[in-house]
Amino acid sequence: MLSNINPLAREYKHMAQVEREEEQRAREENRGRHQVSMLLFNSVSDRRYNLPNCSEIAAVFTTEDGEPPASRNLRIFPRNSDMRNLSFVSTLHRLCDPLVYPLLFPYGEPGYDETLLHEQDQRTEHRFKLTQLQFVSYRMAIREGFSLLRVSGKLWQQYLVDQYVRIEGARLAFLCTHQKELRVETYAGLHDYLIRRSNIENVRPGRIVVLPSSFVGSPRNMNMNYQDVMAIVRKHGKPSLFITFTCNPKWPEVVQNIEIYQGSEMRPELIARIFKQKLKELMKDISQKHVFGKVKYYLYIIEFQKRGLPHAHILVALHEEDVIREPSEIDLVVCAEIHNKETELELYEIVSKCMIHGPCGILNPSSPCMTADTGICSKKYPKSFQINTLSNINGYPQYRRRNDGNKIVVRVSQNSVELDNRWVVPYNKYLTKKYNAHINVEICSSIKSVKYLHKYIYKGYDCATVQIIEQQIDHFGLPADDLATENLEIENFNIHDEVLCGQVLKEQLNPEQKYIFDQIILAISTSNEVIKAFFIDGPGGSGQYNPPYS
Repeated sequence: MLSNINPLAREYKHMAQVEREEEQRAREENRGRHQVSMLLFNSVSDRRYNLPNCSEIAAVFTTEDGEPPASRNLRIFPRNSDMRNLSFVSTLHRLCDPLVYPLLFPYGEPGYDETLLHEQDQRTEHRFKLTQLQFVSYRMAIREGFSLLRVSGKLWQQYLVDQYVRIEGARLAFLCTHQKELRVETYAGLHDYLIRRSNIENVRPGRIVVLPSSFVGSPRNMNMNYQDVMAIVRKHGKPSLFITFTCNPKWPEVVQNIEIYQGSEMRPELIARIFKQKLKELMKDISQKHVFGKVKYYLYIIEFQKRGLPHAHILVALHEEDVIREPSEIDLVVCAEIHNKETELELYEIVSKCMIHGPCGILNPSSPCMTADTGICSKKYPKSFQINTLSNINGYPQYRRRNDGNKIVVRVSQNSVELDNRWVVPYNKYLTKKYNAHINVEICSSIKSVKYLHKYIYKGYDCATVQIIEQQIDHFGLPADDLATENLEIENFNIHDEVLCGQVLKEQLNPEQKYIFDQIILAISTSNEVIKAFFIDGPGGSGQYNPPYS
């Protein structure tokens, strides 16, 4: 049927046909057919190289620097040629998508093309071409009616991952060809180090390509975020609250927009959008409505664990008059108990579904939180009963967990198990009830939480050591922790945010940038209106200025 409606299917061979021809050729030449197998190896030395716990969609590529390739071509097999007469198609060609995904584009609908332009009323002097990011975002948009893309299951996931790699590759290609505009020559220390290192090792240095700190996922970007936050903490004090907000696949916004036969994992773009909106509202409650008190600063990072649901780690610092210290104040903000089913049914059901840990231990030895060497829960559950809250025990309080007889029943390996307050994850009543999700709220007074957020989460993308049979062992990168990470970046959502009454810290600038920064601050802060100036020519300014009243 596809050959009847798709002109590309009539012109080019299918992969199954190419495979059959190779098998036939192998029999005629009396040799075995070529087989390619991929073996993944686990690593205990670096958590970036841990194997995934489930089958997932991921892009596998090899480059010298570990980044997505800037360019790659597809090999196609015309029907009227043999295996030795091949053609290649760039990933930027408009026929790339219908050739790779004929089931998603059965009529050969063209994909992205570098010649595509914005609508006339949307064009500006400098922005008139349609970018690949904008094109893919348009295709991901949810519209009325049937969508073949969104009901395609894992093929839809593969398409999204493929588009993410193409977009990242295009960004890298742009950076490689626009190093002059990025003022790479100002990185004098880096150039001196590379030249000195090459002289010591008696090698000739290659072309230096510097990724800006704004390139999400680059080592400089991760280091900049960490250093910025550590400087904020050094200046404004340690955080007061550590909050973990996890997406709930049973939210009405999710259930109402997926098909009956679909799971939430089949609609990662929908999950990413809904979670981002919920997170935005949560941060509004914390920073503007002052649920916990007046906020001095906050920061958060969105994380994905092996294709799991997205969750945000949030640190909040309160003003001195609102800092929570006394046990009675802690009890007003944080609860670690099961509520009475008769008097608070809604909160009881939410806590039962979202705020119960495990169970683990002897009730479920195979739980993911169980450590292999000690056989105990890595989160220290079940906790002990606690009549009253004790503050600041190793940086965290011991919350009140009374033995009041309130219990819930859960299913573990087809058995019913009763759990009490010892298994409850600390939460805030108001936020848990409003968002119907796992929102773990902890009172913290340690800088370790900041280091956890950035040194652990910004350790780098997940990777794998891969062996290709009949080829040498090589290093391949998996471009992101999880499929939904690509969706957040395709949607142009930030996975990191920090809010303070200020901008990028001056300490992160190099000497040349600091000089320009000081000149700008001097110009805009002077009290003499006549000598106020603005800087021109380039993203960093040229250091020259024109008095506006001259």
